[in-house]
Amino acid sequence: MPYDPLVSHGVSPSQPLAESYWHATHKPETLPPLSKNISSDYLVIGGGYTGLSAAMTLAEASQQVALLDANSLGFGCAGRNGGFILSGSGRLALSAIENRWGYAVAKGMQAEFDGAVNLLNQRIVDFDMHVDLVKGPYLKLAHSPKQANLLCDSAKHHESQFNVASTLLSQEDLTSRFGIQGTYGELK
Repeated sequence: MPYDPLVSHGVSPSQPLAESYWHATHKPETLPPLSKNISSDYLVIGGGYTGLSAAMTLAEASQQVALLDANSLGFGCAGRNGGFILSGSGRLALSAIENRWGYAVAKGMQAEFDGAVNLLNQRIVDFDMHVDLVKGPYLKLAHSPKQANLLCDSAKHHESQFNVASTLLSQEDLTSRFGIQGTYGELK
């Protein structure tokens, strides 16, 4: 079974790469296993987005940093996503975070999400990264009338409590503007 971050207990270098667009179009440098003792002020474990970002931040602060990964760069979640860069957890909406841990925690997490997106956008500019960056909009589709109502309520709450603007589109808008059928509305 391939690595699944939600159910797997660990990552093995013997596991195959996931079939993904990134792996099909990018070949990261293959580095040999660590075979000697090294000394470093900081050790970052994991060469996904978070690990690489942490290592870059430390290196930019003139710190001595080493990064280790059990497999090639991009092997785990970073090489399996759809290429989206969003301000959010991908799992829980801000309102769900607020319900679970309170408004202050949700606002703090929103600031971290926004900061991560801003940092990545700045690094794309600073390092002249050749990426196919396309900014917005991000669409959330509702596949039932009930889901459309929940999406609408969530959008109103996010706008009033978290200053997250969105535009509600009707089923007719989706069909005429995007050719999307079989949905009951969306946010963008």
